[in-house]
Amino acid sequence: MVTEAIYISQKISVVERERLMTVIEAQGLGVSENSAVKIGQLAGCSYILVGSATHFSNRQVEKTKSSGLFSLSYKYEKSAEIHTVLESRLIDVATGAVVLSFTCSGSAAGETYSEELERHALSAAASCVADKVRGFLAGEYPVIVSAENNTVRINRGAMSGVNRVYEEGAELFDLDGNSLGRRTANLALIRVVDVHDDYSVAEVLNSEQKQPAKNKKRKGRKAKNDSSNESVSVIQLHEGDKIEVISLQEAGKLKLSPQRLH
Repeated sequence: MVTEAIYISQKISVVERERLMTVIEAQGLGVSENSAVKIGQLAGCSYILVGSATHFSNRQVEKTKSSGLFSLSYKYEKSAEIHTVLESRLIDVATGAVVLSFTCSGSAAGETYSEELERHALSAAASCVADKVRGFLAGEYPVIVSAENNTVRINRGAMSGVNRVYEEGAELFDLDGNSLGRRTANLALIRVVDVHDDYSVAEVLNSEQKQPAKNKKRKGRKAKNDSSNESVSVIQLHEGDKIEVISLQEAGKLKLSPQRLH
């Protein structure tokens, strides 16, 4: 899944896994991170991506709720949740240095466990890995290409589940001058509802865009001296806003607005 998601890049040439295995067998090398640089050099790669699945869980969630108003009887609802974590490192073959190290997670929920549900969780994690690599090496980021009402279109056909829309602030630097990355601000959560080969359609779940406070006049004796401020959350997403694949657990922790995550 990771290979396929990177393969569609317009700027990155992917060396097929079969070619790497041919080099490994011909040289009698083992498949490990220690031999990754040597394998990459022999295969003519500039970078090599290594990593592993460090967590995979499948749990059944049971919920209860009243079957009616003033009713003492309850009905039970069961659902399945799958969560997976992939740890990855991108290595510069020329220097052997790890230039990018990150962790991606993916999850999916449904009425019952199925291989399709498992595939969705893995696909979300794999999409995240591919997007990190494509962004770092080629500047190719998943972004919104159009926004209208409560629906957006994104330039990824592989994205699934819930994703966050964010904006980047100024780059932060340590005292020694090394970059600490960029501070990001969450704009919204979106959920993919229709997947195509080259793009996906998503609905906006919530956002944290606030209009300036307005004064609201009150009736009565205190009308002259009394006023109240009101702040209204408004969805304002634009073309070019960046998107990141996140897990359902991460989405649940993001506080974007008083609205509940459906």
